[in-house]
Amino acid sequence: IPGLSGSAEGTLMVGLRPSGECFFTEVTTRDCVLDGVSYVLVGCVDVDAREVSMRALEQSILERETLLREVHHRVKNNLQIVGSLLAMQRSNLKSEEARRALQIGEDRVRAIVAVHRHIYSMRDLAAVQLEEYIAALVGQLVQTVIPARRSRLRLAPLVVRVDDAFPLGLIVNELVTNALQHGTLGSEHDLEVELVPLPDGARLTVRNPSPALEQAATSSLGLQLVRTLARQLRGAMSLRYTAEGMVEAEVSVCLG
Repeated sequence: IPGLSGSAEGTLMVGLRPSGECFFTEVTTRDCVLDGVSYVLVGCVDVDAREVSMRALEQSILERETLLREVHHRVKNNLQIVGSLLAMQRSNLKSEEARRALQIGEDRVRAIVAVHRHIYSMRDLAAVQLEEYIAALVGQLVQTVIPARRSRLRLAPLVVRVDDAFPLGLIVNELVTNALQHGTLGSEHDLEVELVPLPDGARLTVRNPSPALEQAATSSLGLQLVRTLARQLRGAMSLRYTAEGMVEAEVSVCLG
């Protein structure tokens, strides 16, 4: 309308049709001035179909989230049963080599369980707070392998997709387990785990004191798994021996 000025504000309300049926309506009031005279304009728009559709969609999303959360919970429970079966089998073996092989299998299963447990506790089922997950996983591995070993974590906040969290968790499991198995006890250096976000991904570094690079690299199956998982995330792994007597395993990956 020429010469009309002012502001409008809409409010969702419930109206009543002549038939007695309730419906959603959006009521808009507008203070305006026309030819120097102040007015209040009130308009009502029937938005019942829109609001009913939105509420049905919200309910559907809630039901799917509940179902997905239950799936993660059941998968976690089933994997814990697998881990318990491996532990029972391990306790009945006399061969130390066989026992160690099953222990490694248990650790890998626990790394996957930890992702499902973390997802189950999060509001967003599509993402994982990676630094929290890594901190919990490293603490669990240290308590399982060498409880007396000190660890130092430098983990920057980073949210990743669930699909990326599983291979990253297995990478952390392999590198930290390898570091705990082949590290030097009593060293002045701690086990170090560092997570640094990159523009298109992340860099994960695990450092541990070790007498030689060759000794730290003896777990070839585990490191082969790390390289395979890194390639899956369009990344790569490097292994080097520092002047401070630390073996440094670095994995850079692309995320998203």
